[in-house]
Order: sequence, then C-alpha cells, then structure tokens
Amino acid sequence: MNQAHLLNHLVRSEPGIRVERIDPDFDHLAWFTMGKLLGNPHVIADDERAVCIFRFLMRRMPSNLTAYVSPWSLVAATEPDHEFFTAARSEQRAWHTRLQSIFFGSARTQKFFGLRGTKKATIDPALRQLEYHGVLIVSGKHIFPDRWPRPTEHQERLSLVSHRFGRLIVLADLPHLRHRCRCECGNMKDVDRNHLRSGRTKSCGCLAQAQKATIEARRNQRGR
Repeated sequence: MNQAHLLNHLVRSEPGIRVERIDPDFDHLAWFTMGKLLGNPHVIADDERAVCIFRFLMRRMPSNLTAYVSPWSLVAATEPDHEFFTAARSEQRAWHTRLQSIFFGSARTQKFFGLRGTKKATIDPALRQLEYHGVLIVSGKHIFPDRWPRPTEHQERLSLVSHRFGRLIVLADLPHLRHRCRCECGNMKDVDRNHLRSGRTKSCGCLAQAQKATIEARRNQRGR
C-alpha cells in the first residue's frame, strides 16, 4: 500500500487556503481527525486503530502537502506561508475554546487530555494530537505540537533570484527554502536559504580550497 496516495486528496493545487469546519462526534474525536486525513469521515473504529493508522500515514506523505487537521476543522494550503499558519492557529484556538466550553474550563480540559495532573484520560501523545492539538503537516513533514512555528516566522519570503552571496549568484528558488546557485568558478550548487543569508555558504567549495592553497603557499614561503 502506498500511504502517500491516501493523503493526495488533501493536496491543494489552487492558490490560497481552504478552511472547512464540521461539528465532530465527541465520542469519536480521533476518528473525526482520521476521517479528514483519509477523505472518509464515515470510517469509525477504536482509538488504538486510529493511532496505528495515524503513525502509518505520518511515515511518508506527499512532499507538496501542507495542512492542519483537527476534529473541528481542516486547513489546506499550497504553501506553508504566513496566511496558512495564522489560519491553522486560529482554528486550533477555536477548537480549544469549544472544548473548554464543554469541559467547563481550561484546567479541566487540559487534565482530561493529559496536559496536566497525574490522572490522565488521554495518555498516548499520538491520540492527544488527533483529539486535542490537531495534526500539522508542512511540505510533507509532520510537525509535533511542541515544534509548531510561529506565524511570524513564515511571513511572505521574497525571491532571492539574481542576488549575490559571496561567490554565489542565485538562479532559481527551489522548494523547501533552497536555492539553485551558480558559483564564479562555474559550478552549480543547491544551497539552504538560511546558509546563504547567514554567510555560512559563500561558494561551491572553491573558496575554501583557494584559502587553503593561499595558506599552504605562505607556509612554503616561510619555510624557504
């Protein structure tokens, strides 16, 4: 079975984001999340099976999949940009507010879902994601709840095409914040965006070789 195909229905081809809401069955919260992931909201089984399928799906996903899924809502986007993360956070807060109204407060809600207290109704972290946090997928990668980026970290990024970083000139912007560059020596190199902007990568590797050759030449001169 190719698990990537099971999630292709979530991949958004049109620009912008899609937000859908539906009231879940509170007896089967995990399966309402799984229903959105699988594209079949009518599939219901026990929580253990939901967790098993969830872990199976998270092993490999379409690289162009960016979505947030919870029992309450679905947010899908073409790009993991500021608009997407803002919408995902908004839907997560709305879901938590809904839960707090049912459990009569934030403390009782967090205790029920195993976020505080010693007696936890929800022990499994995967089940807690399906029922409480929601599932965040960014460019085909599952993001754990404690590693969610802030929306401000994903504000619209300008293209770096034609920009120069050391000996490198950016020729094209690539997915996953990488860029195809041409070095002054003529070599091509794909570089991480952060490495370019921080100055960590300034050439295809020829700069380090040139510096090494210069040092060796100076040592040879001193040794004469």
